[in-house]
Amino acid sequence: MKIERNKFDWSQYLRRSGILASLILTLNSWGQVLFSDNFESGGSNWTLNVGGFGDNPWVINNDYSGFIFTTTPSQPAPITNAPNSFYLHITNQTFCNAGFDCQAVFDAGSTSDYSAVMTNNISTVGFTGVTLEFYYLCAGMSGFTYGNVEYSINNGVSWLPASPNYAGVNTWTLASLTNPAWDNQAQLKFRFRWRNDLLGNDPAFSVDEVQIYVPTTGNSITTDNVSVLSWCQG
Repeated sequence: MKIERNKFDWSQYLRRSGILASLILTLNSWGQVLFSDNFESGGSNWTLNVGGFGDNPWVINNDYSGFIFTTTPSQPAPITNAPNSFYLHITNQTFCNAGFDCQAVFDAGSTSDYSAVMTNNISTVGFTGVTLEFYYLCAGMSGFTYGNVEYSINNGVSWLPASPNYAGVNTWTLASLTNPAWDNQAQLKFRFRWRNDLLGNDPAFSVDEVQIYVPTTGNSITTDNVSVLSWCQG
């Protein structure tokens, strides 16, 4: 009796293995996420308006349109629940308290300096290449009105600059920051800081889709030795 072995369909295998390899490589490229926040669940991860002064505080809402002032630009697709998701931003407290214009605008007549601080530290012990990413807006005016990011490795006792001063940015832009000083730390946290003088333009400093992660060092797939005869169609 003659037994015929099913012919192995290499094209099918390559298609399937290609999909699988693509999935594995995609998953690996994300690395390990240590912290993420898209502000859709509120502000529990942040302590707003620590110290500071002025009438331009941090808020979290999904207001973009104004009655008097400029509409805040809509968000790009990569942001969760774009184009008008909840986001962290500076607002004009006087108008917002009156029930309108709670979008990303500021009162240029009131000099301000406020921070939005991560409530809890994160540990990066054993990790290298720690990266902070977020989307932001900040028109302001260079040298006068701007936002930036600062970091602490001692539970907020002292702060150091983590970014340049952001100004002149009128569309949602992805920022990616890394610093060897953030690696192997037991108490790392970040804060977003806004400072305005009497000059500058809207939109005020706005932040969304914050993520702190450790990137992978490379992508690889490892298998045992496989004989062609061990494969069967399907």
